[in-house]
Amino acid sequence: MGELAEPPARMARGPGGLDRLGIVVTELTPELVRCLGLPPTIHGVIVERLAAGGLGQRAGLRPGNVIQEVNGKPIYSAREFAQTVEQTGDNDLVLLVNRAGSIACLVIERGSPG
Repeated sequence: MGELAEPPARMARGPGGLDRLGIVVTELTPELVRCLGLPPTIHGVIVERLAAGGLGQRAGLRPGNVIQEVNGKPIYSAREFAQTVEQTGDNDLVLLVNRAGSIACLVIERGSPG
């Protein structure tokens, strides 16, 4: 009973989905926020792992990054992240990423050969 439930990881399937991006994200729980020393008001999803050579890795994402926005849209859950990515089709993605308190803006170029 004392164990924390593992948050669900999300990897969408299909053309233009997260599988193509090579990004697996998980919910940003209050426990993770505390463990990572992030502000309690932070929102987003945490990058759990990346496929070697995938579009996410090539854009500069790293495991542990918190994706807070996609194309200017705030992200609050792994499901919302997957839906937002899928809705953009093959358009590039601009991600607002929190790296241990530092903010970075990364672009995933989806039209790139992969």
